[in-house]
Amino acid sequence: MLNKVGWPKGNFTIGLPFDKKDDWRCILEETLQATSFPRLVVKRHFQSSNDGFHKFSQLPAEIRITIWELAFGLDRLSTTVHCIEERRGRFISNQPVSPLLHTCHEARKIYLTHPSRRGVTFDFGTYIDFDYDTVYLIDFEDDKDRFWRFLESPSASKIQNLAMRKSLACEIPMEGHMSEKQWLMKTDLDSWVELSVVFHDDRTPEGAWHDVDMQFRDLSAREKRRHAEIAYARAYTKTLNMMMRGSDIPETEYRFVCVADEEYSAGKLVG
Repeated sequence: MLNKVGWPKGNFTIGLPFDKKDDWRCILEETLQATSFPRLVVKRHFQSSNDGFHKFSQLPAEIRITIWELAFGLDRLSTTVHCIEERRGRFISNQPVSPLLHTCHEARKIYLTHPSRRGVTFDFGTYIDFDYDTVYLIDFEDDKDRFWRFLESPSASKIQNLAMRKSLACEIPMEGHMSEKQWLMKTDLDSWVELSVVFHDDRTPEGAWHDVDMQFRDLSAREKRRHAEIAYARAYTKTLNMMMRGSDIPETEYRFVCVADEEYSAGKLVG
């Protein structure tokens, strides 16, 4: 730019004639414009970014959906254990309905239509996916009438995965031979596929009820051999399945489990 007015190269101390005033004024204006404009742009951009956050409803739909999915934890496919109790004549789950479902219509729609929630229905007073979730009966051992009421309750016929403590699984509070009890249960629980026999859960019913993060862990082969009560339960369930086969009744899949500790549950959730 200095070459336009014949400025001597390498010498910035030599004066220039007055008739070059207009040329120098043009150079000065161009220089100021070139050096000042980027700063003005940066300043305006900085100010505009601090005007405030966008309202959630004004965010693009893709971003809103992602936020709802993260809030609901829809990317984590973990089995939910529903402890079932009878309260005021109704059998209900200990799993609460997520408060996010009451936030707005959009949140409710995203939760109920998400691919990971296709099998979700409203039963036992909450949302439950019978394809994956487990229904855990606690404190039913000594109440035959309540056990019958449970079998005849509207939601019981949808249960696929059932869990009982060993004391209930091997001593169903019903009259008759063990094969008759099994047959009667299968008659009412016509979707029933799997039974998890739970060991070492010595908590009170109230303690189990408040454990909404409960997970089950399959016992290792070594653990199964260590305790006589586990060996008895395995022999008992094996005999039951033999009897069911003899009567052309579908067998039950049995798991022998215990309540997982927090470290195991956290690892399973992350995995």
